[in-house]
Amino acid sequence: MKSFLANWLTQIKDVQCVHSAQRFHGGSGAVYVMLRKSQEKKLENRERHQKRMS
Repeated sequence: MKSFLANWLTQIKDVQCVHSAQRFHGGSGAVYVMLRKSQEKKLENRERHQKRMS
């Protein structure tokens, strides 16, 4: 079932990667999922950091 989940998640464009969780985070029954940041949030971050630099 876990391999099907990993395969399915990687087909979603906003999912960057999937990895098995460490034992203290749930072990083989859990997964880490890294999501891509939206263009809107990337722009918001850039603007916030540029204001801090000036």
